[in-house]
Amino acid sequence: MSLQQWLIHEKRTVQDFADEVGVHATYISKVLPGNVHPSLAVALDLWDATRREVPLEFFLPRALRPPAGLPKKRDIAQRPLAPTVSQPPASA
Repeated sequence: MSLQQWLIHEKRTVQDFADEVGVHATYISKVLPGNVHPSLAVALDLWDATRREVPLEFFLPRALRPPAGLPKKRDIAQRPLAPTVSQPPASA
């Protein structure tokens, strides 16, 4: 879910959200389409303000975002391990 989708879902205005985070509404308006990329501190504030429902990756520059469709880290951790290949015994 993008920040724009989250704002619509939560019936929040850009101004209301900006006031909560402590930034200007014009700044949020530039973050929405990806024209401005917040610092890590502001990105974390935005992420917390969305109750972490908008992925933190959304606030990264588009070039640094993981490609869509890749499994998330927690999905990978829940998969069973692949069987290991046993090594042949060393010859004497």
